[in-house]
Amino acid sequence: MPLTRLLLLLLLALAGVSCGNDPRPRAERQVRKIGPERLRQDAAILYKNAFAAHTLEMITIRTYNWPDSFRPLKPLRVGVYLDGVAVALAVQSTGETGIYVIPRSMDVEPRNAGGTKFEKITDGIYWYSFGG
Repeated sequence: MPLTRLLLLLLLALAGVSCGNDPRPRAERQVRKIGPERLRQDAAILYKNAFAAHTLEMITIRTYNWPDSFRPLKPLRVGVYLDGVAVALAVQSTGETGIYVIPRSMDVEPRNAGGTKFEKITDGIYWYSFGG
């Protein structure tokens, strides 16, 4: 095989690998497949249960307590905050990114502030990044 053809195939393979590192496209497909309303309903139940016995600003939910609708997203961590549920899909030393779900019946819109960014995907569902 000529060297230029081999190099071209190698570059294409590397490009394909680097594109696969972004969890957002897969997460957005899963949100559409699962359904935003189901995610929001499950987030509402998780939220209520998490804060019923606590007064903290954030609670990390153990894997066995994750709603079934969250599992196809393949979270690394699920955290319940006062205004929603963070489903972490990528975690680095500088922060994390993932899907932020506003529980159904909550009328809040998360705000960008201090290294935290939110981009709306659909009603009540956001792509978030915390930290760097």
